[in-house]
Amino acid sequence: QAACFFEHQAEGDVLSGGTKMFNDQMGGSVQKLRDSGDFGGHELETLLITPKPGTVPAKKILLIGLGDPKTFTAARMKKVGIVAVREAIKLGVDKLSFSPNVTDAGVTTVKVGEFDQQVIEGVLQGLATQKLLAAEHLAPLVVLNEFTLEAGKANLPGAGEAVLAGIK
Repeated sequence: QAACFFEHQAEGDVLSGGTKMFNDQMGGSVQKLRDSGDFGGHELETLLITPKPGTVPAKKILLIGLGDPKTFTAARMKKVGIVAVREAIKLGVDKLSFSPNVTDAGVTTVKVGEFDQQVIEGVLQGLATQKLLAAEHLAPLVVLNEFTLEAGKANLPGAGEAVLAGIK
């Protein structure tokens, strides 16, 4: 599971929807990491954690920083998609679930479809790079059999169209 977060705000982070539910299921651990400064959410910052048994179904959780929400662009999500797939490949996982958490953080300056398309393009670029490295015998070929882009019920129509556009 990859979950994205904007830079930590000293006055308090906006957590709603699936992001709030995720943090609650984790016993508030993610927010504690943010409040302590151990995961600030800086652009492309990563932190790999192992959830406590019985909290969430994921075996590993990769937190990825989205940077400053005031300067957020859809293009940033392409880089985030690349980072997510590269880290998944390093871990040798064949399934990756990805939660952008942009709208859950209250950022609405970029449409869901725009940033979701960039995520897909980044994931595909990361996989293409891995395939190239394997062809050059610079890395083993690792196959990602399943990628799930979590969108939330309200965002499903736009996300579905974005996935198709990203694949094209």
